[in-house]
Amino acid sequence: MAGPQLPWTTGFEPKRSHKFVLELQNINVYFIKDVTIPKPTIGSEAKHTFLSHTFKFPGKLTWDDSMFTLVDPIDLNAADLFIRHLKDSGYVFPSSFDINDPSSATYYLKTIKKNFIGPNNQIQGMRIKTIDSNGSEIEAWTLQNSFVKNIDFGNFDYDADALKNIKVTVSCDWVDYQSFGLGGINTQTIG
Repeated sequence: MAGPQLPWTTGFEPKRSHKFVLELQNINVYFIKDVTIPKPTIGSEAKHTFLSHTFKFPGKLTWDDSMFTLVDPIDLNAADLFIRHLKDSGYVFPSSFDINDPSSATYYLKTIKKNFIGPNNQIQGMRIKTIDSNGSEIEAWTLQNSFVKNIDFGNFDYDADALKNIKVTVSCDWVDYQSFGLGGINTQTIG
C-alpha cells in the first residue's frame, strides 16, 4: 500500500487567498481588495419523533451573502457607479420627485428589482475566480440572481492617511461553481 505523496515530489501548489480575481461590470479588477465567497448553509429544522427517538433531516439550503471591498479612486468614482446602480435598480430618490411634472406622478409605484439589465448593473455576472501562479483559472464561483444588499461608502478622517474604500454586500439565490482542474466539476451540468 502506497503512502501519501510528499508535496515536494509532485507539482503541488496550494490555493492562495491573494490569488483571486473578482469580475464586476465597469470596475477594473485591480481596484478590488477582498471578497468573501458565499457559503451554503443547510437548515436542520425538520425532525421526526418516533417513540423515544428523534430523527433529524436536512432542511433547505441557503447561500450566505458575499462582501467585497474596493478602492474608491477619483477617476473611476466607484461611489458614483453604485449610486447609479441603485437608481437603475428602481430606487427613486425623493428629491427627484416633482409635483408639477406629470411624468414623476408614477415614481411612487417603482420598486427595487434584482438582476436588472443595464450598463449600470455593477454586479451583473459577478464571478469570483481563483487563479494559480501562472494566472490560469482554477475555479470560479458565479453568483446567480444577485442584488446589492448594503453599500458602505466609508468615512473621512483628518488623522488617517489610508485609501478611501467602499464595502458592498451582495445577496444571491444560489452560486454556480466550476472547477477547471483534473476531474473538476461544474454545478451547472451535474445531473
